[in-house]
Amino acid sequence: MGCWNETCLISNLAIRYNSPVVAFLTAHEDISEMGRNYSGYCYSTDPACPISLPVKAKYNDYGFIEKYDEKDLPARHIRRLFGKSLDDLCEELHDGKLIIKNGIKGHAGVGMVMINEHIYNTAINKISYVDKNKVKAEIIKDIELKLSIEKMSADDKLKTIFGTLDITRAGSIAQYGSDRVFLNSILEMAIEDIKKSPKKKDKILNSYAEQMADRVAVASAMSNLRKTWLPPCGKGSQDDNAKGHMILASAIREAALLDREPEELYYMFLSNDR
Repeated sequence: MGCWNETCLISNLAIRYNSPVVAFLTAHEDISEMGRNYSGYCYSTDPACPISLPVKAKYNDYGFIEKYDEKDLPARHIRRLFGKSLDDLCEELHDGKLIIKNGIKGHAGVGMVMINEHIYNTAINKISYVDKNKVKAEIIKDIELKLSIEKMSADDKLKTIFGTLDITRAGSIAQYGSDRVFLNSILEMAIEDIKKSPKKKDKILNSYAEQMADRVAVASAMSNLRKTWLPPCGKGSQDDNAKGHMILASAIREAALLDREPEELYYMFLSNDR
């Protein structure tokens, strides 16, 4: 097998060897029985949704990532979900054999997508409508609430409406089972980390909140850009038509300005709204 360029999920730019990327594992939901047609999707997460935290890495030139921290939260969470490290999942991901339970039909196929690191940072900081500080505060509140529920007796849990807490604010980016698997697993992992190191509670809470807020922010950007989480084409190709992308970027800018009223142009360029 030869080497090839991957494709950025958001920009469709070629991702070349050793390029800094942010990777996500995605679950591909079977929507054939959901009453939708194949002419388009309403939500960016309809055909597929992210089921991992953002993994910061380098592209290895063979369709996978390298130089990421196995001890970092995203890699630890993936190991928890699948019982294997990211490196050990490489072959299953490449062959399309990795699945996760609790999709619409009991399971969903799992893939990997990559985003150019510069494009990713632009997306979460300039394109997303999410107030990350507010989201982080809500996530910390949710984890602390769940932590308090963990200490309740079984009877008390049944008496509280929070007994089946679902931290939708921490990841309201998909409507289906695979996203709930992510939310449940990351919440359980946070609780376990706090129980193991109670003196580091604040540091642990902030770490989880930061990573999950970025996940929510990139999901918001994907929605704003009308992008789905389906992987783009180009796998196996060494082409890198950067010039074509620059021409397209210029044409997109021109097209976005056509037939705009003065008020629309104001909000596009002068207001603080994104």
